[in-house]
Amino acid sequence: EFNAQHKVNSNNRSIIPSEIINSKPKKVYTNYIYPMVLDKNSIIALKKGFNHRGSLVLLNKQGEQKLWDIDANGRVHCNRKTVTWSNTTPDIRWPERTFSDIIVLNLETGHRKKITHKQKYFAPALSPDNSKIASIEYNEKLECALIIIDATNSKELLRFNSKPGTMLRNPSWNK
Repeated sequence: EFNAQHKVNSNNRSIIPSEIINSKPKKVYTNYIYPMVLDKNSIIALKKGFNHRGSLVLLNKQGEQKLWDIDANGRVHCNRKTVTWSNTTPDIRWPERTFSDIIVLNLETGHRKKITHKQKYFAPALSPDNSKIASIEYNEKLECALIIIDATNSKELLRFNSKPGTMLRNPSWNK
């Protein structure tokens, strides 16, 4: 049954032509992850490599423009002119304890804001209107939940606890 369905799905796919927009040779291994289309000519991505921790870059036919150095501990999500990611910060007193808080960056103004404090949030995703953020939260018992928070004041709006033994990964919004 699976093979038949796979064949039907494969026959209904069309290949979208693509164009390499950054063909500059690299001297060091470089990885562009979480690419997101800003407009028909621009892509924003997280650039990581052996020689740097990570930076948010804009890629277009003119080349590559570094926007911001970031220390993302997972997925970076972009919704037009706003980017969000989670950032790991160590506890000052207890070195074995870390936190993962959500950062929001406005690409137009360059304003960067840490909207949560001492939380364990991962893989944030902005809602289409930028008013809410869906994220995964882990507690000390490694139980996870999908949470929806207000993007302006970081108040929790909704919580969906996962079943025991399950793991949530990358939330997304349906337009």
